[in-house]
Amino acid sequence: GSILTIELTTPDGKKIFPYEYLRDNMTGEGLAYWYCDDGYIYNRTSRICTYGYSYEEQKLVSKFLQEKFKIDSSIDHRKTRGDYYIRLKIKETQDFISIIRPYMIESMKYKIGEKKK
Repeated sequence: GSILTIELTTPDGKKIFPYEYLRDNMTGEGLAYWYCDDGYIYNRTSRICTYGYSYEEQKLVSKFLQEKFKIDSSIDHRKTRGDYYIRLKIKETQDFISIIRPYMIESMKYKIGEKKK
């Protein structure tokens, strides 16, 4: 089966990215579900709203995308709120979309820049 969501927190409520578990178990389908929930496309680049994670956890998200799916990403800072998110450049966005497109339902394809049919 696919991995929908795994959310772990520290005793004080900070989110922890379950790197090893997702590295070993996440599928393209699970990645598509995650993106449909927390991702969007902007100027042909994809963003994944990982705001709840610390900068150190963001580095694990980026490492996970590279090691599991061979997708390079960067960590961007949202200055208005002081938190971070994952950004994919145009080429990486195209590669990412090729992984998740087969699992996306029609009504969510706007998140990868496709118009409704």
